[in-house]
Amino acid sequence: MKLMVCRSCGDVILMRPEPRSCWCGASSGRYLDDRSTVEQSEGTLSIALDNGGLRDAVAAFDSAPQGWHPLMMFRAFLNPLSETDVRYVPRPAQEIPAADAPA
Repeated sequence: MKLMVCRSCGDVILMRPEPRSCWCGASSGRYLDDRSTVEQSEGTLSIALDNGGLRDAVAAFDSAPQGWHPLMMFRAFLNPLSETDVRYVPRPAQEIPAADAPA
């Protein structure tokens, strides 16, 4: 599972096949058709979650949701810019509201 972090507003977005944007609109991203590679705005961070570890953490939580257990921890890491299943594309153009548009 991959998440995108907008470095402008700090929003963390779960990547999905349909394009998704952050709160401030400066960043967007989505999974490509292979369902492994993501395409996201330049200047963002890509976080990868250890899917197996997350699944185990959820199972530990579900078995005893009232208390904490070490199995509720799982790994996550930042993908480096060289990661082949993360593609960076130019940021989306910011729309200028009509009232603020130059005359």
